[in-house]
Amino acid sequence: MVAVAEPTAAALTADFDRTLDVLYVTFGPPRPGYGEDGPDDVILRFGEHDDKPSGVTVVGFRANGWLTKTQDLALIIAQHVGVSQPVALQVIEQAAA
Repeated sequence: MVAVAEPTAAALTADFDRTLDVLYVTFGPPRPGYGEDGPDDVILRFGEHDDKPSGVTVVGFRANGWLTKTQDLALIIAQHVGVSQPVALQVIEQAAA
């Protein structure tokens, strides 16, 4: 698992399950939640009790071509959880390495 923090944002972590081809990006501490469909099998996750963004799950990370579109994915993540795109990109790239 990779962790990167910004001074004004909670920690953003990512873990890539190569066997299942799923990228899990978590924002802040783990908590119960729900997901809403985004583009190309990206699931935007929210906290169950506060409806605040809690992360992103990318099903078929490689199969859907996100490995070659990491800038685009970083923008989706950054906009969803409220971190900078460079931080989101760094977390994605480290998890997928």
